[in-house]
Amino acid sequence: MGDLDHTASPVFQGISVEAVDSLYGHGRIASYDAGHSLFERGKEANELMILQEGLVELLFPLQIIGVTRDITMEAKQVGDVVAWSALVS
Repeated sequence: MGDLDHTASPVFQGISVEAVDSLYGHGRIASYDAGHSLFERGKEANELMILQEGLVELLFPLQIIGVTRDITMEAKQVGDVVAWSALVS
């Protein structure tokens, strides 16, 4: 995957490099094709994700005059955390 320094993500701010390395030992690296849905709004989040490469768009369904379309609420970039709710579920 990318060359991201995994300790640089904001979620690990103030945590020692050794502790972050230990946490990474419990994780996994996954790759997804463009357009793949990582999770669905309202579903239980079980994994905290840190984006190492690419872009993730967080979509929200918006209904106007009976037509529903997904709009981008937020875009996540390399180093950003996706699925924060996994920390509280």
